[in-house]
Amino acid sequence: MIQGKVAKGFEPVREELQQIFDDGFDSRAQLAVYHGDELVVDLWGDSTGTGWGPDSLGNIFSAGKSIGAILMGVAVGQGHADW
Repeated sequence: MIQGKVAKGFEPVREELQQIFDDGFDSRAQLAVYHGDELVVDLWGDSTGTGWGPDSLGNIFSAGKSIGAILMGVAVGQGHADW
């Protein structure tokens, strides 16, 4: 079900993504991870049979809010900002 490649040492990422599919938490996914300039994880999967693949695009709604909240928490924790 999971296709793509992982660099040596990143095999657990493939296993974890496969487990997410096996447990039914997701049915379509893509994941790319860069370490520096090197692409170390390039995986995708589709258990729905809809043709989801490495060039498919997906919507991520309101993702910026959670990222902003995390970054604000880090800034406060490091003394760069105050609530």
